[in-house]
Amino acid sequence: MLNGQNYIERKLLLKRSYWAVIVSIFFSVLLLYILAFFVTYNADLQARKDASGLEHPYASKFFYFYYYTGYFPLVTSDSNLRYSKRDAWKQIHHQGEHLLMEYKHWSRLGEHARIFCYIPSAVLKGSAAQPSVRLFNALFFLLGLLCLYRGFYKVKKPLLGLILCVLILATPYFHYEVFRNENIFALQASVFFLIFGLLLPFLFEEIKWQGNVLGGIIISSCIIAFCSEIRNEISVVLACLLLMVWLSHQTNWKRRLLLSVVALAFFVATKKGIHIYFDASFSKTKELVSKYKGHVYTGPRIAGHRLWHPIFCGLGDYDTKYGYAWSDTVAYSYAVPLLNSKYHLGLHYSGNFFTDNYYDSAHQYYIKFDEIPAYESVVQEKVINDIRKDPFWYVGILLKRLVKICITTLPIPFLGFVAIVILLLLIKKRNRLYLKMLVITLPLSATSFLIYSGKGATYNGMFGYFILAMILYQILFILSKKERLQT
Repeated sequence: MLNGQNYIERKLLLKRSYWAVIVSIFFSVLLLYILAFFVTYNADLQARKDASGLEHPYASKFFYFYYYTGYFPLVTSDSNLRYSKRDAWKQIHHQGEHLLMEYKHWSRLGEHARIFCYIPSAVLKGSAAQPSVRLFNALFFLLGLLCLYRGFYKVKKPLLGLILCVLILATPYFHYEVFRNENIFALQASVFFLIFGLLLPFLFEEIKWQGNVLGGIIISSCIIAFCSEIRNEISVVLACLLLMVWLSHQTNWKRRLLLSVVALAFFVATKKGIHIYFDASFSKTKELVSKYKGHVYTGPRIAGHRLWHPIFCGLGDYDTKYGYAWSDTVAYSYAVPLLNSKYHLGLHYSGNFFTDNYYDSAHQYYIKFDEIPAYESVVQEKVINDIRKDPFWYVGILLKRLVKICITTLPIPFLGFVAIVILLLLIKKRNRLYLKMLVITLPLSATSFLIYSGKGATYNGMFGYFILAMILYQILFILSKKERLQT
């Protein structure tokens, strides 16, 4: 299955064909980006609605001062803004009492690299007015597709790469999440395309120049780490990278182990470097706000979203026994009495996404549950106890999520069931290369399997594209073979 080359593929291997496809991908993305400003889209068709993601209305407020002064996190309660560096500094010097270091709860929950997503659009316009992340998304999407096709071209499978790129470009999900939605849900797929294409030759052939492999691993790890500081769930792409290392054509397990250690080291180091940068930025901003008599934020900050809160809420996708729901407020309502009785925190709660307690006397900065260490312990304890006393209940939820992953797939529904058949067929045919390629995509479905599978969460999975591309590739191969026999 999927062996050999057909006539189309031999043509695509020509250098001029390679550049023709590269240019076509570029102009396709450019056209989709431009059309997004004029053509409406039905977001109910294919879109993620399981999370808030970037929180654009909150995030955009921080970009004004970051773009013009470099200070972060810094916003102003004054709505009469003029967009220039001079006017931004005038706001600081003359409207200091309006300065804030937090808006709602956007900056204190980590993932600060989200602020970088506005830079391409602002640089293009020369202004921080009406900031947008869509250009950033389009650029990353373009880079991912270019690397994906280049990877397949390098391993002499350009037709398979072209089919994949066409399927991706034709998918409504990306038309919305990349080009229309002010959010970052498409970034995980773009990062995966980039990394997969960059390291694909590693799967197909023994690479003698180890420096080339090492460089690819380092670059890939740094990209994943950087993007995980935009949205933490992108960290799962690191699992795809490690699978590529361990399923590679290399036979020496010591090299695989070394490359895995290198990948992890650069992943951690890059994240740490970003944390150091934003910690220093926070300290400078704190001094500035204090100097101009603004509202200094004195509460705790966390590096990223907690683990057990989304697990708690995620059980609400199929639970009907223990009171779970895909709702923050359900989790908070459960936790407050325990936090007060067991930890004596004295919390007041009226059903919002935060407590009715504040860090400051001016009531600018409310206390958020994510910042309370004991809150994680409370929700973790309930989840673990419920699983222990009723494991079949939890297994049932996992099975239902698995079915959901198989049904709600990109680019078309129900490809998950086809994937099971293809996996068995690849195992039977001992087609290890394509089996590996399919397995490498599976970690992308981990969050929808382990945490939550509703409201488009399963659209993180990319295995559907590979399944459909393999089927179409095989059909073209058979047709090409029949044509040769007839002639």
